[in-house]
Amino acid sequence: MKNRDHKNNLLSSAVVYTVGLVLIRGLGFISAPIFTNLLTPADYGISSTFATWTLLMQTVFSLYTQGSLVAALKDYKGKEYERYVSSVLTLSSVCFLLFSVLFLGNLGWMSRLLGYTRFISILLIISAYVSFIFNFYQVKLIYEGKDVPYIISSFLVSLSSIVVSYVLIRILPEDMAVDGRLIGGIVPLFVITVGYLVVQYRRGRCFYSKEFWKYAVELSIPMIFTTLANVFLAQIARLMLQHLTGEHEAGIYSFAYTLGEVPSFIRLGIFNAWLPWYFRMVSNEKNIPDIIEMVRALSRLFCIIILGFIFVSPEVYRILSPESYWEGIPILMYIAAGMYFYFITCFYSVRFQYDKKNKWISYITMFSAVVNVILNFVLIPSYGFIGAAVVSMVVYVVLYIAYLFLGRKNNSMDGITGEIFRVDIVLLTVGCGVYYVLGDHAGIRWIIGVALGIYFIYYLLNTRPLFKSLQSKEKKSE
Repeated sequence: MKNRDHKNNLLSSAVVYTVGLVLIRGLGFISAPIFTNLLTPADYGISSTFATWTLLMQTVFSLYTQGSLVAALKDYKGKEYERYVSSVLTLSSVCFLLFSVLFLGNLGWMSRLLGYTRFISILLIISAYVSFIFNFYQVKLIYEGKDVPYIISSFLVSLSSIVVSYVLIRILPEDMAVDGRLIGGIVPLFVITVGYLVVQYRRGRCFYSKEFWKYAVELSIPMIFTTLANVFLAQIARLMLQHLTGEHEAGIYSFAYTLGEVPSFIRLGIFNAWLPWYFRMVSNEKNIPDIIEMVRALSRLFCIIILGFIFVSPEVYRILSPESYWEGIPILMYIAAGMYFYFITCFYSVRFQYDKKNKWISYITMFSAVVNVILNFVLIPSYGFIGAAVVSMVVYVVLYIAYLFLGRKNNSMDGITGEIFRVDIVLLTVGCGVYYVLGDHAGIRWIIGVALGIYFIYYLLNTRPLFKSLQSKEKKSE
């Protein structure tokens, strides 16, 4: 791990993650026209809400033990760390088994509650477990700075999921198309789950440790509430649309939200690289000014990306979907704008995790989730998925303000104040206003989009010396 760290700086690692994630998620967008033609909006809505329930269940049933890996990587070294990983995988698997028995014992009632068939409900349990193991493995790779294995495993799972899903949809009866889509997503994860568990237990050789389990539970339990709240922030609208307005609107919103999250590929790429870099730099207080400068640069770059995406997104949406989905175009701006505010909150949440102040993260995200649910209950019945999109943006603004307030109160900001983001927030607001006024003037929008792309390249080239300077300082400090 150490050798790998020295070879990579933040910029190069971010590029690897971002390009890899764009390729991986790009597979999803390339396949989107295929699946939107093979699945009705209602079936698409089922597959999207299935993904939401999978995330909720894997978070609760596993005790979200991957939430303890940040601290464990700092407190346990070498073989002891691998023993810790193996031990908490056992803890999560045992908890999963117990929850699954309860779920399957009440399968009929749970199926009616979820609005799924019994078969899909059983698939949900399997999906939740294999998704947890894969995500645990991915989180471990990120914190260890292993970008290439992360990208390769993600790409293989994404590609094989698309291929298997397509084959199953084509060979199964038409009324089982959604079943084929769901099974296709599970099969690749099942294979990699088995492989990873075998490798990890051989490496760690520890199935149980009272010390490790206690350590994991103390750090992970608060993160369960945090993750659940984040799911509510990002995806509860889909479930509420499903129950309040029907599968059709849930499907339209889900597809639009998927496209609106395109900039999040870059966000993930940046933060996957930022995490190991930040953990190395923050241990020395002399590096705080450098951290602030890096945050300022990353904020500007991501703001430009968001604006560029907003201006060109309607035409991309039309290319990737049949006309029956086009009514979702107006919500792309709100979803993308919300992504910027979520991006800047991550700088604060990372610091809170580093300080083991996980409970404060829970408080902030749960508060924002409550606001989210209340506003959706108010707006969805009257405005449908447009109301849900507006709420998603507003709630991320609330999340940012809450982090800013508690960060100041708890001295967990590394000097990252609201002043750093003020100019970018103004740029984003003005840009959204211009986009709204232009409406259907595609030519003008694309000219602005291209201009933003040129500015992005110019700003990146002028920021490159900063990345190189910080790489040099990092190596000297180590």
